[in-house]
Amino acid sequence: MKLLTNNLIDFNEKKEMKDFENFLNNFSYDREERDEVDTTADNIEVCLRDNILFVEDGEYEVVFDYVDVVATSKTKVRVASGMMRLKDLKEATAEVLRETRYGGIYLEEATFNRELNAIEIFVGS
Repeated sequence: MKLLTNNLIDFNEKKEMKDFENFLNNFSYDREERDEVDTTADNIEVCLRDNILFVEDGEYEVVFDYVDVVATSKTKVRVASGMMRLKDLKEATAEVLRETRYGGIYLEEATFNRELNAIEIFVGS
């Protein structure tokens, strides 16, 4: 098996394809079967281009949707003059990652979801 551009996978042999199918069949998205994660704010790597958010000054929850769980942070992120406080954002991100048991640490995107009146994040592993 080799990884091609654009994350396409090329299987060289039928056995490789069968091994991959077995892996997928045994993989579980069930939250209860996922290992707990011990993510802290110190573990979070902020990979955002900037910390600008075009919303009114205030405090906003962070929302993270991972497969079967939508988690909302208890910690609120303070936004002042259109800038998110990164310390709050990292703490709120760690909270929702622990709740969903998602093991990623790379905070890649933070956008404002007007419908939820919250900051929605995307985290990579």
